[in-house]
Amino acid sequence: ELVRLKRSRPSAGPAPLAGRMSAWQAAAGALQGSLRGAWIYRHCGLLLSPPGDDRACEAPVEELLRSLSAERAVLGVRPTQPWSEFCGEFRVPDHPMERVPSNIERYAGNYLSVLLGCALALSWMSHPVLVSVALGVHTLCLLGPPEMFEVKMLQTKSKGGGYKEIGGARFRLILTLLVHILLWAVSLLSGSGRRGFLLAMAVCFSHALFRVRHWTTMAKEKFKKAM
Repeated sequence: ELVRLKRSRPSAGPAPLAGRMSAWQAAAGALQGSLRGAWIYRHCGLLLSPPGDDRACEAPVEELLRSLSAERAVLGVRPTQPWSEFCGEFRVPDHPMERVPSNIERYAGNYLSVLLGCALALSWMSHPVLVSVALGVHTLCLLGPPEMFEVKMLQTKSKGGGYKEIGGARFRLILTLLVHILLWAVSLLSGSGRRGFLLAMAVCFSHALFRVRHWTTMAKEKFKKAM
């Protein structure tokens, strides 16, 4: 009889495992979504075919400036949650395997910003001239008026001679994209940048482990379990 009862008792193993797998899949999807939402990912195609209209060229640069100034978006990666919430309450977790993927999903953009910020900071320590010049040109592209980037080039007689104006908003956009790509490359490809990236990964994992989950996340999980 006891053996029959044990056999008839439903197994509770696969369900929690499936829930944990889905939580980690959601976390990975959030990281991927934040990366795809990065400014350079959405606008890098304009480097090959920039818009002919000045207003269309100015819009991506203005968008990047707003995200950097208002949202503190490091290298154009927008934080998914406000930084004030990111630096919230910390506590030793009772269920770390539930807390870590949940926090990664909620703060995916914040974690990517921390990773890129640390990588860029350590890259500056190893390549101060290159990174400083790139940051200076980047700042000039964002804050300078489009008229600053207008260039007059001498034309051959076969094309009518005289000078032709090249630049303005279009040249400003191309220069912004090139410098932005350079900053990403230095951050991720240099040895010091990779060390900073690895250091930031440890910091982000510690944050995901000890950061108390937001009450909305807890409410959603309880609702799913009730269903």
